[in-house]
Amino acid sequence: MLAIHTTYDPLVPPAIPNQYALLTREAGAGDLFVQQYVKHGGHCQITAEETQKGFQELKRWKDSHQAPHPGWLH
Repeated sequence: MLAIHTTYDPLVPPAIPNQYALLTREAGAGDLFVQQYVKHGGHCQITAEETQKGFQELKRWKDSHQAPHPGWLH
């Protein structure tokens, strides 16, 4: 799973996506979760271009078996 989150989301605090990472690690599947961020304020303020980049990252992950880098969406 690739989660993309804005740097400021008044509806979903950072603790929520951070919890996903913790839960997947506890389940022994931490290698199947990557969290990335985009620098925007607001809920779901991820551009179409950024969404497309995220899907490209997922496809590369599927095809190459190499997870995307966590942190900023490139």
